[in-house]
Amino acid sequence: MATGTRYSYTDSGVNMRSIADAVYMIDWTEAPLLNILGFGPENVRKFDLVNFPSTKIEWIEDTMSPYTATVNEALDNSETGVDVATDQGAYFRQGDIVAVDSEYMLVTSVSSDTLTVTRGFGGTTAASHSDQATMTLLTRAMPEGANATTGHTTTTTQPYNYSQIISEAAQATKTALAIKKYGVTDEMDYQVGKLFANGGQAGKLAQFLQRTFYYGKRVQRTASAYGTMGGFGVFVTTNVTNLSSASLQRSDIHTKIRQIRDAGGMCTHLITGSWGLEKINGMYEGMIRTTRDETRGGSEITMVKTPHGEVEVVYDWMCPAGYMYFVNQEKCGWLPVRAFEAGKIAEQGDYFLTDVVGEYTFALANEESHGLIYGFSTSS
Repeated sequence: MATGTRYSYTDSGVNMRSIADAVYMIDWTEAPLLNILGFGPENVRKFDLVNFPSTKIEWIEDTMSPYTATVNEALDNSETGVDVATDQGAYFRQGDIVAVDSEYMLVTSVSSDTLTVTRGFGGTTAASHSDQATMTLLTRAMPEGANATTGHTTTTTQPYNYSQIISEAAQATKTALAIKKYGVTDEMDYQVGKLFANGGQAGKLAQFLQRTFYYGKRVQRTASAYGTMGGFGVFVTTNVTNLSSASLQRSDIHTKIRQIRDAGGMCTHLITGSWGLEKINGMYEGMIRTTRDETRGGSEITMVKTPHGEVEVVYDWMCPAGYMYFVNQEKCGWLPVRAFEAGKIAEQGDYFLTDVVGEYTFALANEESHGLIYGFSTSS
């Protein structure tokens, strides 16, 4: 049989392949929170740590004396001995002007958790008040010539966290390193890059580090226990709201930021997943500002305007569904005991091995400066 005309499908086995000289990755490679909250030496300075690195870190926190107490009895409109909750009498001194509902009272003396007061102070009307009503300390007015008196003081606390080792090795045979490949110049460099890239802000190990923000549990390292760092949930317990599958509303966001502000904190970033991002874009239409940040590789920064100022919205694909985190960038972040480093191990048999290892811990100060809304519907 004559061969005649040759076609593309004739003896196709000798045709050269048309193939892209690049590898396209559909999975996320970035760990955005590492860039925003920091994971380098700058965070050691941010928290003023001394004697670092260490496998355990501590930071010191304090609060001002409380301005509110709880009335521990029902009051009629004439009683002058007012009981407050256990140990809350220490908040008050002679000369304090307090308010229960709309009535002002003048504290003339304190005995344990009982305040002796002048009712209807300053022209207000003495009234009945319910048990568990809130008493608010307004100001203090001492009589002329009064003796010095000490006030209520607070004790510092030392929150703490442990370090966690994160590692994985890349292995390639000498043959795999010798042959040429499309899209891969060096097999070992390619595999290491999937673990650790862009200074540690991308790759599998960077993602493992960032996941500690959401899932980290604080476990001290021993001979029989692997040490792990605690994440956001270990520290933040006050400003936490479960919406129990209800739809997220703009008022929920404003309430959470207000709670943070009322505690003396400041919310700089709002972190959420894809559904939370859609809700924000819908709820804040006309109140969103987008800028470009070259320090983040030219990425777009989205700011939403709230009654308490602008807050940056961060989309994080790792964020659990139905969760929205409110954070103060200046009061949390990771600290490197040993920054991620790729160390080549001597060849073993017919292969080479490179181990990527990092050791980090996480700090979050003043937990009332942060907040969380969770359990909101991801369908409505």
